[in-house]
Amino acid sequence: MTARIVDLRSSKQARAPQPGITSRVFRTTYTIALEPINASFSQEIVTFSIKEEMYLALRARALVQITYSPHLHYVYMLKQVDESPK
Repeated sequence: MTARIVDLRSSKQARAPQPGITSRVFRTTYTIALEPINASFSQEIVTFSIKEEMYLALRARALVQITYSPHLHYVYMLKQVDESPK
């Protein structure tokens, strides 16, 4: 699917400590919201959790190509697409 990035977010999630551990454990999650531009896909916004490396390499409003599992909602490949005419 080809899509435009609508939003990029990162958030820290606190996990309850285990018995005997006094400090909270934080985990950062990275989320991307995409608006499909292909006619074959619905025009609804689709969100995915992505790895930190992907998150850091992307920017809002960029055009991307994504390969994912619709049932698992797992991203196999996500890359930025050059928008300049060829």
